[in-house]
Amino acid sequence: MKSVYDSSNPTTLKPANRRIHLRLLRGLALIIASLIAVACGSSAESEEASPYTYDSYFQSFHFDYNPAATVQDLAERSTIVVEATLIDVENGRFFGASEDKPEGVTLNLVFEDDDRTRYYVQIPRPMDSDVMQLRSVLPIGAQSVIYLQPNNDPLEGVWYNTRSDGNEWYFTTPQGWILDHPQRGIIFALLGNEFELPFPGAPTAVNEDLDDWLIVEKKA
Repeated sequence: MKSVYDSSNPTTLKPANRRIHLRLLRGLALIIASLIAVACGSSAESEEASPYTYDSYFQSFHFDYNPAATVQDLAERSTIVVEATLIDVENGRFFGASEDKPEGVTLNLVFEDDDRTRYYVQIPRPMDSDVMQLRSVLPIGAQSVIYLQPNNDPLEGVWYNTRSDGNEWYFTTPQGWILDHPQRGIIFALLGNEFELPFPGAPTAVNEDLDDWLIVEKKA
């Protein structure tokens, strides 16, 4: 069952008549609540969670976004641009009528750079998934180049498990996670074709060195 991640960023993404930001609050709340919470009827940590694999997890959602035209464009839109290691995945924010009745859940990818600064990056998580099982199929320990914007979504009293330190992020666009996968090489994990170049900017091929995708470094 697919969930839809409909994102918008008022500071970085510019369609014809309004700006868009990678955010989950509005569209994700309605869509996941209706399509997943109601249809699947599972809890945030269901004991009968579906046995997700790496591929089936990323195929369980898709993105609606305004893509960056070049790597430089992506960097200009981003607050953080850094090479970092994926060190963990954990429960992210969730929303619902109350804390014990979640209607939509998210996952935090936890990255750490060479200064040991950590970045908690929120992506969708199906309601029928289990974090411990996802931890076993995602490439913990892999290196990445990440392009990030802060998660400034208003909480509006419906979100739980938020971080008090403000260290919550979105990928600027799905193009903003360049992963050095231990079996697949350098890929764009969040895109439909993870091996296809998402923009015409340098480098000229996906399987260049990971450092080639770090156009400019911006740290917290």
